[in-house]
Formats: sequence, C-alpha cells, structure tokens
Amino acid sequence: MENIKLSGFIIINKVPGFSTTNYTDKIKKIINNKLRSIYLGKGIIGELVEKAGHTGSLDPFASGVIVIAINDATKIIQFLNKQKKYIAEIQIGISTDTYDISGQIIKQEKYTKTEINKIIKLIESSLSNFIGKIEQAPPPFSAKKIQGKRAYELARENITNINLKKHTVYIQNISIINQYKDKLTLHVECSEGTYIRSLVNDISNLINIPLTLSFLVRINSNNFDISNSYTIEEIKNSADLNFIIPLNNVLDNFSKVVIQDKYIFKVRNGHHFTKSSTITLNKNGIYNDKNIFTVMDKKRNHLAIAYSDNDINFKIKRVLMPF
Repeated sequence: MENIKLSGFIIINKVPGFSTTNYTDKIKKIINNKLRSIYLGKGIIGELVEKAGHTGSLDPFASGVIVIAINDATKIIQFLNKQKKYIAEIQIGISTDTYDISGQIIKQEKYTKTEINKIIKLIESSLSNFIGKIEQAPPPFSAKKIQGKRAYELARENITNINLKKHTVYIQNISIINQYKDKLTLHVECSEGTYIRSLVNDISNLINIPLTLSFLVRINSNNFDISNSYTIEEIKNSADLNFIIPLNNVLDNFSKVVIQDKYIFKVRNGHHFTKSSTITLNKNGIYNDKNIFTVMDKKRNHLAIAYSDNDINFKIKRVLMPF
C-alpha cells in the first residue's frame, strides 16, 4: 500500500461543542477504520495510525481550524510556525465569568444606538494598546493547569484564589472588520498561547465597558488555512485518504539545506554540521520559523530537522530518517 500516505497532516474545521482531543481521537479512529476496510478488500495487512497529535488546542466553545498530525508527522509539530488567525465576534453590554457568551452574566448594560457607536470608536482607539508583546492572564475557565488541576475545574469548585500567572504573547494585528447593532467583529493575528477571551476581557477592563466574546472562528493555524479544511462528516464520507497532507509536502515548505553525500551518515545519527558540509541553502520556508531547516540529501529525502541562527553552524534537533 505504498500509495497510502500514513504520515501527514489533516486540517479540520471544528464545530463548537467539542474539544480538540475529541476530534483527534475521532480522526484517528475514522482513518484506521478506512484503512482496515482497504486492507480487507485487498486481502493484505497494512499499517494503521499509531500516533496522533494536534498543533494547538481550540476552546470547545470555538470553531475553525485545528491541525492534526498522524504518525511521523507528530515529530515536527514543535517546529511548525506557531502563528494563529481568528475572527472574533464581541457582544457589547455583557460581561461573563468565562469571558464568553457561554458563561454566567456578571454585568449587563443597555446602550442606545448612539452610545454603541461611541463605544465602538472607543474600542477601535484602544486596540493599539494590544499590538506587539503584551502580558496576558488565562481566563479562569480554561484548560490551563494549576497544581495538577485544570483552571476550569477549580473555577467550577468555586475556588477563587486561583493564581493565573500572566504570560507574554504577541499580537501582530488586530482590527475591526464589521459591526452590526450591539456586536462587532475583530480580525486578530497572534502568537501561540494567546487567549482571545482574555483579549476581549482586557479591552473591556481598559475602556470600562462590559464586553464578552460571543463567537470565535480560527481561520488559520500554523499556516494551515480554513479554506483547505474538512469537516468530520466530509472525512467520514470520503472514499479515499486525499484529505491527508503528506508529511513531505509540509517539509518541502520548510527552509532547506542540502548536504554533501559524505555527511549523510553523520546527520542521520544526529551529529551537527557546518556550512562547509552543505551544497545549497534556501530560506523561503512558510511552515516554520526562519531558523529551522529541513536537512536534505541530493535526492530530496528529508533526513533531519536542524536549527541555525547564523546559517553557518547547524544543530540537529530531530532525526527524521535514522539509520
């Protein structure tokens, strides 16, 4: 079954109400059922999906892109570009304990149309405060672990002395793209680990107006776009496995360094190398950080993942084709 790509990525368009882990487990099960059917029809025994992981969780409340890696593709999750893009709808006049519309209302105000227009202008003028590096605390209802327990578990137990430490995140861009009555829509480009719910709550606190997140769609994760995503129903009903992006297709979009034949053995055993060992270097990758490279031989085989901050010394971070 050499034509079946068992290592790769699947871009899922998640619906609200399910966790990322739910989807990861379901996708693994669906693919293995398809493979068993294929193998049974051909009277052969073939490989199944043994490992599955995701490149970043998405709140059950939210919808949009989650990226699932299967088998050897799980080896490169840590090296993928960590950026995310969201469309976030904000409800004006309500604050909740979860920072989104699913929570208990803790403050509510009614505003006239004229007042709402002024609030939207106030929000727009405040957005510059959240561009670049910012300190952000996770929402009290989140999957963040605190002394072995999830924050949402502690919140449900009414434990209020939860120490939700702030962490640094980076927001490249945030802008208003639409407004309707008492709601507005933001487009947000940000780093991994950014909580959009916390962002909305921080804006609310800054302008002293109750706001809450009423809907959230992740439209891009790790440079995997929602336009190339599949619903779980589409995957279930698929007659083939073409929804899997082969691992090599993603590696082909990393920055690349091609090494001389005499250094292949060393690289495949995890030894570092220098520029003098290379043939060519190309830094046009899109799926990864600019300092991360896929190390290739002249036959275009992906041998390893390497790190270099000067394009001279290369440190092997992960061997992809060991001896």
